[in-house]
Amino acid sequence: RLMWRFILSRAFIINLIIAAILVSALLWWIFRMLDDYTLHGQSITVPSLSGFSIAEADSFLKEKELRYFVMDSVYDDKAEKGVIVGQDPKPDSKVKQNRTIYLVVNAILPKRIGMPNLIDKSKRQAVELLETYGFRLGVLEYVETFARDLVIAQKIEDKEIEPGVMVRKGATVD
Repeated sequence: RLMWRFILSRAFIINLIIAAILVSALLWWIFRMLDDYTLHGQSITVPSLSGFSIAEADSFLKEKELRYFVMDSVYDDKAEKGVIVGQDPKPDSKVKQNRTIYLVVNAILPKRIGMPNLIDKSKRQAVELLETYGFRLGVLEYVETFARDLVIAQKIEDKEIEPGVMVRKGATVD
């Protein structure tokens, strides 16, 4: 009974109204500041950077208030060397200012890997091994020997290549 009298008292109701107004004002101010801080409603359209060099992309993205990070490089002999071949987020995506665009660049030099040992392997095994390592099968030269379809030498550009020698991935092996 005493508690109800206090809750229904004029002082309590006035203080409750003042507290509600202050809490509402504080929440409104917090959400307003949050909109300003997160740039709510503002966005930049991500440009297509495919075919740009890193230097060109750097100045272009600075103009747009975007950042970049070269995430990976691949080697594609069909694409121009040293240019951007992929990006995330994709072109025409909407992002906030200062967002980082992750880039994939076509390497200037192809990846080099150790030449596998094909000697004393069957032709079928050698072809499988070449494909697994990313090489291309070149000319098959048959030599009269005791074993049929056995690899006795491996060559790149008419030079014998020892196993383990670093060669360009995608090279043609005879």
